[in-house]
Amino acid sequence: MNKSRINIKKIIAAFLWLIATISLVVVLVAAINTSNDATCAGVEVEIRNDENFLFLDSKQVLNLLTDSRNGAIKGRPVAEIDLRKLEAILRKNIWVKDAQLFFDKDRVLQVLVKQKEPIARIFTQAGNSYYLDTSGTYLPLSQGRPAIKLPVYTGLPTKLKLSRQSDSSLLADILSINKTLIEDSFWSAQISQVSVTPLYEFEMVPLIGDHIILFGDGKESVKKFRQLEIFYRNVMAKTGFNYYSEINVKYAQQVIGKRRNAISTSVDKKRWMVNVSAAPLAVSSNAQAAETTTANLSHPSGKTNPAQSASKPVAIHKAIMNKQNN
Repeated sequence: MNKSRINIKKIIAAFLWLIATISLVVVLVAAINTSNDATCAGVEVEIRNDENFLFLDSKQVLNLLTDSRNGAIKGRPVAEIDLRKLEAILRKNIWVKDAQLFFDKDRVLQVLVKQKEPIARIFTQAGNSYYLDTSGTYLPLSQGRPAIKLPVYTGLPTKLKLSRQSDSSLLADILSINKTLIEDSFWSAQISQVSVTPLYEFEMVPLIGDHIILFGDGKESVKKFRQLEIFYRNVMAKTGFNYYSEINVKYAQQVIGKRRNAISTSVDKKRWMVNVSAAPLAVSSNAQAAETTTANLSHPSGKTNPAQSASKPVAIHKAIMNKQNN
């Protein structure tokens, strides 16, 4: 008797579980059908970038999504909209770095676009002008939009091929130099143009002062800028910014200033020895004057300084800032 009651209870419980399961399946199927039949309620576009440079706007993004191949999105069944396909279409645009699409709870299509960001304005050897981003991509100048203020580089190849070691190194050097030109307010204002030589070295044209800065490659660019600023403060502050025709920071631990003309002054008889390893940039307390004569200058490794090359010895008046031995 007890066993029959237990069996009946088990049967009733199993039957109730079966009904609950069937009901759940029916609800899920109905929800899926409802979702498939639901239509897109609208499209919202958000363009993200770290700066205030907008080369894409919401209208352009919507035009990419609703071209002749795709048609209108709003009002279409959600199940018919291929989000991956639309993301791929957006990523093909030269200004799009990344794109993500999804539907929110209100069936509004959310479009998140990450825009590429130019870091420099470049002019190629052929005379064409582009923007450059951190990946080495040449980005077109946008018609109808004002040019943005960025460091200017001239003499770049028609296209950077990063598979080639020389071009990959050139991009790394530009990024290194560019970081200082963007982040340091003094150099951002002082350097008006950077020229890339055929040897992939850099020559800088300052805004103030009639001289050229021979920078060499972009290796250890922070140290070179630091030494150059010390030279500005401790030598050129006394001579004036037009006294030298060239300021050379290509060689390790020295800055060489080539005098513009042959007029002799007391400055030509001085060598300013500055401890460039000192942390502060204001190093006037470390400057010492010492008697010297104009002589042939050599690279610390023993290589001849290019400024000396001539058919016969010529006395070249220069101001030199070397690193002091502590």
